[in-house]
Amino acid sequence: MALEVRRAVRAARNPESYARIILTRGEGPLGLDPALAQTPLRVILVEPLVPLPVALYRDGAKVSLVRTSRAADAAPGAKVSNYLGSMLALKQAKATGAHEALIVGAEGAIVEGATSNLFVVRKSLLVTPPEEAGILAGITRAHVLDVAGELGIEVTFEPIFPDDLAGVSEAFLTSSLREIVPVVQVDERVIGDGRPGTVTRRVHAAFRRHVGLLGEAMPWEQVP
Repeated sequence: MALEVRRAVRAARNPESYARIILTRGEGPLGLDPALAQTPLRVILVEPLVPLPVALYRDGAKVSLVRTSRAADAAPGAKVSNYLGSMLALKQAKATGAHEALIVGAEGAIVEGATSNLFVVRKSLLVTPPEEAGILAGITRAHVLDVAGELGIEVTFEPIFPDDLAGVSEAFLTSSLREIVPVVQVDERVIGDGRPGTVTRRVHAAFRRHVGLLGEAMPWEQVP
């Protein structure tokens, strides 16, 4: 698989690429019976990586709370191809001018973003929902947990409810394509002083060192 991904990236010849790997059960007649399909297939999609606007990192993002249920809620931890619930949540958030939707689950807690993981800073702690909450534990989230340890920042895993946002000083989203995006507003609630915080900046800089992205300006320092 790794060799196939490398070949696809080389063939795309993009300055920077991102790849998505899709596994299917294979070809066969229409039907739900798994026995109808033989020889599982791998599809590797490679697209050019388009950076997000500098202002998103420099000034921070607005996000919106959306209550919904998703196909992935029935299979916690699995990355399924049915994105309908997340797509509708993101559409609803975008209609309010938000960058991302924060999914509020059946228990009333914020689970994660439609396409990202959530961290908040409360006093000296970095808080993120636990995997048992039904999140998809992203790769960037895992790196952030590592660099928090390197920086001596204590991390706690616990549910985050909408009312808890009143007591946080910073918040940020993580995903492979975004890296780390500061959140400065959730619906009408301003987070902290309404600007990206120092912990978010420290974690982002440490993340870049951790994954080998050295020698480049940080996203908020780049010229638009």
